[in-house]
Amino acid sequence: MTEKDLEIVQVDHIQIIKIFLASSSELKDDREQFEIFINRKNKEYIRKGIFLELVIWEDFLDAMSPTRLQDEYNKAIANCDVFVSLFHTKVGPYTEEEFEKAFATFKLNQKPLIYTFFKESPILPSQAKQMQTVFDFQAKLGKLEHFYKPYEDIKDLKYLFDQQLNKFIPSLTNISQQQLIISDPLPQQRTSVIHQPVLALPRVELKEFGFQVVTVNDRGKEVTRERRQAQYFTEELNNGVILEMVAIPGGKFLMGTDDQEIERLVQKFKWDGYRREKPQHEVTVQPFFMGKYLVTQGQWQAVAALPKVKQDLEADPSKFKGGNRPVEKVSWDDAVEFCQRLSKQTGKEYRLPSEAQWEFACRATTTTPFYYGETITDKLANYNASKIYASEPKGEHRKETTTVGNFRPNTFGLCDMHGQAWEWCQDDFHKDYGGAPIDGRAWISGVGSKKVIRGGSWLFIPNFCRSALRYDDARDVRYSSLGFRVICVAPRTT
Repeated sequence: MTEKDLEIVQVDHIQIIKIFLASSSELKDDREQFEIFINRKNKEYIRKGIFLELVIWEDFLDAMSPTRLQDEYNKAIANCDVFVSLFHTKVGPYTEEEFEKAFATFKLNQKPLIYTFFKESPILPSQAKQMQTVFDFQAKLGKLEHFYKPYEDIKDLKYLFDQQLNKFIPSLTNISQQQLIISDPLPQQRTSVIHQPVLALPRVELKEFGFQVVTVNDRGKEVTRERRQAQYFTEELNNGVILEMVAIPGGKFLMGTDDQEIERLVQKFKWDGYRREKPQHEVTVQPFFMGKYLVTQGQWQAVAALPKVKQDLEADPSKFKGGNRPVEKVSWDDAVEFCQRLSKQTGKEYRLPSEAQWEFACRATTTTPFYYGETITDKLANYNASKIYASEPKGEHRKETTTVGNFRPNTFGLCDMHGQAWEWCQDDFHKDYGGAPIDGRAWISGVGSKKVIRGGSWLFIPNFCRSALRYDDARDVRYSSLGFRVICVAPRTT
């Protein structure tokens, strides 16, 4: 794209980027704070030859008659470089019209760049009825394949948009991302330092995403909330389907459960299977990339359409249908065939995680029973919440899979590792960790047909969803509670 195409105005070497802000009237305070935020950014950007011109559609309402309003803000949208819309409990006709105009203009001219945010704050009973306009609009966005971001407060919104500024300003100007670094960036939480660096893959562009991580106590009450960041790359499949692979930094961790805790679990839940989690031992894991979500039905169908490597794949095996739901009713061999087809297509090495890699990624530096803390609730994961693990209240048993990404991620940025669907691992199943590798490799003995599965599912009670819980099944079974996610470990050389 050229500067002419983007219509960036040059005035005395100042490059002007026009940002059109549309929001519902209930978000007046957020709108005003967003304007202050843009003014603050301009104090830094002006030194680098950039000025962000904020166009707010409410200004048109005050300046002209209704008969001229539509034409004027349509022109403003067409002439802007970035279109930002904010929503909370309703989507009004004006704001929806503005979005549709911006989207149509983008399809025609590849501008404006469009960013959509929905506020996730408490809803009053009087607002519940109008929420249907939000649900309908979000469904429309899904059909348009336009992705929106939730935010919780103005601090969260500013952080999210600050990330986008760092990405789109270099594409709209002659200012590089390195030149854009300002002296007082927004404060943000840092992830714990892990021992090993992130694995670098050739021909892969690493991007960053931000998210919030919550911790709960044994009653399921939130006690901390932190801002985190992670790196990832996207693998283009086909028909617009992508696979998001999150960077998992290497490090050391204690795998399994100590003897005292195991005996407590055995006594409380009356199941000897917890003894599979011993002896607790230190494992060193090298960096790798892991799917942000379980493999979805849309991703499965895209890869199932690729040429066969060793066996046929059913195109639509799942019981609970939905392109963004996890694929289920796939055997271990089906999952391996998926990885082999994907590897052949991309030239990278995709496979199932080893059991050690899975637990390391799930724990994400935590040592508690769940990466959320001392327990889980139905607001944090999809499992049989009619039973409890600690002192949390009972919750909903959904009795089916849900769309991936509905629940908050762990510190590494991975979603749905507690519940949703069991996940196949590469390893053969062993009765305990006696003799297990300590370098993160899969433990393959070649004896028996049982494979390790991890994470629990929508069908199982919470104690089966713990980070350390080990379970197994025959490699040829296909259940509606059984899926998988992939890892990428290194580029293929042949």
